[in-house]
Amino acid sequence: MINSDEGGLIEKINELIQQHIIHIKHDITCYTREKVLIEMTPPGKGCLYLILINYRPDNGERLLKFGHTCNLTNRKRAHQKSNNNGYLIKAYHTVNEKELEKRFKLHDKIKPLIREIPQKYTDGKHKEVIAINNIKLDEIDKIVEELNMEIKNEGNIDPYSNLLNKITDLSDENNNLLNKKNYIVNEYNNLNDKYQKCQVELNTYNEFMKLFPVAKKQYTDLMKKIGFNNLYPSK
Repeated sequence: MINSDEGGLIEKINELIQQHIIHIKHDITCYTREKVLIEMTPPGKGCLYLILINYRPDNGERLLKFGHTCNLTNRKRAHQKSNNNGYLIKAYHTVNEKELEKRFKLHDKIKPLIREIPQKYTDGKHKEVIAINNIKLDEIDKIVEELNMEIKNEGNIDPYSNLLNKITDLSDENNNLLNKKNYIVNEYNNLNDKYQKCQVELNTYNEFMKLFPVAKKQYTDLMKKIGFNNLYPSK
């Protein structure tokens, strides 16, 4: 027969199992949606993307990382390596992804929501972040749709300019990777310097421990000769 304590424990275990199942279902849903978005946005197709990131500031705001790219697969892979890893939830196709991002961050409803969060490999900040506690995704969809229509109606489809934007985008990605590489190299050099100093100290200590018994014996023998047998008592 199960007593009350055992019954309470079983109830807590069942509750934890149900919570875990909910999290697993959520992850499956997010990964499925992400896979579909990436398949619908092959390399070379420009887009404005939104990623729901795991990082939470002290005030508990939910945050979206946004940006433009012409290679969504590579961009998502780069985000996976950061401490702000999350789920890709939107990929808005456009004829001019850089212009769309520019107008998006300057929009009256978006600008007050802009936040900054720390980068993992540098001392810099991610500035393409918005808080979404007070705005719905449907509202964001509508804003992007209107901006996209503006760009299209203005005939902002110059292939040469669009190509330059994509080159700039790739150049920015390359610079970010170089910054991360330099940061890691500096960290490695600092750790290596500390290791070398510790190694020198360890070698000095080891040499001392090798010589110590000999020096102790010589000192003890000398004390015995001059009649001071207890100045260096043995352990």
